[in-house]
Amino acid sequence: MEISRRRLITAAAALPLGVLAAGTLGTGIASAQNFGIGRQDVLDRARYRVGQRLPYNSDPPGYTEGYRQDCSGFTAFAWAAPQPGYGTSEIETHGAFRITWDDLQPGDAVNNSNAGSAGHIKIFSHWLNDADRNAYEAMEHTGGGEFIRTAYRNTDSANNFHPVRWSGVDIKKPYGLISQKWEAGNTGVMGESVNDEFSTSPAGSGRFRDFQNGMIIWKSGTAAAWMIHGAIFGFYRQNGGEVQIGFPTGDEYPESGGFAQNFERGVLHWTSARGVWRT
Repeated sequence: MEISRRRLITAAAALPLGVLAAGTLGTGIASAQNFGIGRQDVLDRARYRVGQRLPYNSDPPGYTEGYRQDCSGFTAFAWAAPQPGYGTSEIETHGAFRITWDDLQPGDAVNNSNAGSAGHIKIFSHWLNDADRNAYEAMEHTGGGEFIRTAYRNTDSANNFHPVRWSGVDIKKPYGLISQKWEAGNTGVMGESVNDEFSTSPAGSGRFRDFQNGMIIWKSGTAAAWMIHGAIFGFYRQNGGEVQIGFPTGDEYPESGGFAQNFERGVLHWTSARGVWRT
């Protein structure tokens, strides 16, 4: 699944997430409505809404900040979609589209498109085990209130739920560790993001995002992401990436006549005279 997606990218060219204080509409959330909303923005907005602990009410005056106080209003607020929020039977003809379960990314949603009380929609946060892809963290507004809870793919599938993506979310906007690395003075080196963030191979081992000049990648269980770019990136991608060479253990560094970068299974070196080789 991830390998085939990566081949497409190549041919064309837990999540540590911030949590806002409950009840405080921070500048990051507000600006998302005006300057493009990314996946992190969706999750932050959903967490903010959960923190308000609003009662369930689908009808006016049961609106808060312009959105209904029900599952579709909750999701519409998270997506910064049109107010007061399209119903579960309407959303897929008004800006959302279906995707596969394996394509779910943070900030997407899981929808039962039946009308009225027979339907329901919830925000997808992340898989609890990216290798298994059954249990996931969901954020939702039900008749019992607003919650962050564990949901299950197999149960949802059996109850006519399916994944959807909001067309207004900027999937190229970095988030989490990759965003932190990119914004730490490295935007000039890496260029702009060219696609979404994906799982590394095998699924659950980490995450990566491609940029104009390379990629930023991190390994599950570590606290930092690393850049791979230029000729070293080209060699790494063409020779099996993290599957064959392993994850990087740091950024590239200068060595005599060129640059080098350490990986779990060796070192990649570059000079203008010799190109890239592995030791």
